[in-house]
This record gives sequence, structure tokens and C-alpha cells, in this order.
Amino acid sequence: MNTIGWYNLVALLLIGSMIITASVWRARRLVRQQVATKEARGNLSRYFSPNVVEQLSAMPGDLDIAQSQNVAILYGEVVVGNVGAERRLEFTLMRDPVNVTSRLERQTREHDTPIAASDDLIGQVWREHIDTAGLIDDFSDLAMLEIRGRRGSIRAWRSEPQPDNE
Repeated sequence: MNTIGWYNLVALLLIGSMIITASVWRARRLVRQQVATKEARGNLSRYFSPNVVEQLSAMPGDLDIAQSQNVAILYGEVVVGNVGAERRLEFTLMRDPVNVTSRLERQTREHDTPIAASDDLIGQVWREHIDTAGLIDDFSDLAMLEIRGRRGSIRAWRSEPQPDNE
């Protein structure tokens, strides 16, 4: 074999080796990403139901990055418990405060407030003289809000976001 043939053979072997090495690195990176995603999903499943974990993990981007979420807080009686068949048992909350909380949370976006609380909650905290360490001191009157599917309106309070001290 002549020297040009050897150089071609060596070049082909080097290119082949680089392709195989790159494939192995890519496969290892994919496995690490899958392990990290499984680990993040496992951490999420300690706090959220399986369908919420599925929705969160389907979102693009890292699961470790904090997402903003508006919150509504109400005070009222609810029925709490596990509901469903033995093979598909789910923890559930039922009654009017659950529905109103969901609808009030939607209205936090319209009123540009991260946290909304019902007048019932604020009143109950004041009546029971609960030591909130100033938590409700940051709440101010938001408005009387019409809640879809409910007669009358409810008074809501908003929490003003505090600047980070960093």
C-alpha cells in the first residue's frame, strides 16, 4: 500500500473514532439529563399530584427554575379526603370555598396582584387574634369582586409584593 493510502486510512479511522466518541458523549449527556429530569419529577411528586407533575415536566426549560404563581386564599369549610376507586384514589377538596378560591386566583391576574385573600380570611385572623408576625399587615383592600357562578360579590384583599433584600 502506498503512503497516500495509509494517510487516507488513518484519516478515516480518526474521523470514525471522533464520530463514535461524539455519539458516546451525546448518549451520556442524554442519560444525565434524563436522570436529572426523573430526579426533579420525583421531588415534585412529593408535593404535587401526578397530573400536575406531568404538566410541569412537559413545560420547556428546567424544572429547577422557579415559576411565578398567583395565589388566592379563602377561609371556609370544605370536605377533605381521598375519593375514587381503590385503584385510583385521589386526595380531594370539595365545596364552595374551593371553587371560589380557583376563580379568585384567576382574578389576581386581572388586578395585577400576586396574592389575594378573602375578607372572611382576614376577618377570621383578626377575630381570633392570630399572631401572623405581620403577614396580613401587608394586605390592603382590593375591591368587591364578582365571582362567576356565585350570587353577590366578595370583598378581596391584596398583598403588595415586598422588594427583595438582596
